[in-house]
Amino acid sequence: GQEAMDIINKGFAAGADLNGDMLQKVQQLAPTFHDAGVSADEMMAIITQTRSGIFSDQGLEAIRQASARIREMSSGTRSALQGIGLDVDEMQAKLRDGSMTTFDAIQQVSAQLKTLPDNAQEVGEVMSAVFGRQGKFASQEMIESLAEMSTNLDDVMAKTGEYGELLLENIDTEEEL
Repeated sequence: GQEAMDIINKGFAAGADLNGDMLQKVQQLAPTFHDAGVSADEMMAIITQTRSGIFSDQGLEAIRQASARIREMSSGTRSALQGIGLDVDEMQAKLRDGSMTTFDAIQQVSAQLKTLPDNAQEVGEVMSAVFGRQGKFASQEMIESLAEMSTNLDDVMAKTGEYGELLLENIDTEEEL
């Protein structure tokens, strides 16, 4: 329980609750992210990064869709991934033996997309077959940003600097009161 509270407090300090819906997102997405092999602090780092820049709430839904589709690995998903040059058999073997999480696979797909021209048909097929409806509407740049997304909550928190430290100090003070 204390570890969970520490992660939530760090999330607040890192700015994950700017829209006032962080706890709702945690509750809604925790099972999906757990299934994707994403730990609680990694999930909080991802949620924090949806508050600014190119990555948005749409990205969270794209991760959810991709996680389910990579796990299922339908013939359409398989074909789309092979179309961009990924070794799907190796990916599935690593997923099966635990040396790769579903989120790692998503990041691998994202990194591979960055190597292809934006208007390539294969890119469109992956956006649809892997990232689903959200992939069709999301920008390719947003999906590609998954490859570089930090899952280290402390690194994400460090970007808030003194403000984040003061928020954590405030939370600690309120707990003491």
